[in-house]
Amino acid sequence: MDDIKARISAGVARDLPGMAPHLRAWVAAHLVEPRLIDAWEDSDGLVPMGPMWLVTDHTGQQDACMRVIFDPRNQSFGLVMGREGEVSWFWGSGEGFAEAVNDI
Repeated sequence: MDDIKARISAGVARDLPGMAPHLRAWVAAHLVEPRLIDAWEDSDGLVPMGPMWLVTDHTGQQDACMRVIFDPRNQSFGLVMGREGEVSWFWGSGEGFAEAVNDI
């Protein structure tokens, strides 16, 4: 678990300096301590994708419709859609942290 958190931290630290100032500010406000969430292949929550690491979350201010995750199977960042208590619909991975944030 600590190894995955270290990979997430390294990816964020690597990509953050090259991001536009407004995106860095958004990340600073929405970045969370990585934690496992269940992600689903479909919006109805019928086809599980397995656990993903949540990297950004909603704060109630300037929230995006998507959140950044880290996919441990692909060792890459990606996106899920859905608010807390709703199905976290997996939108794919295979990107770096900056690309995932830009895709929101």
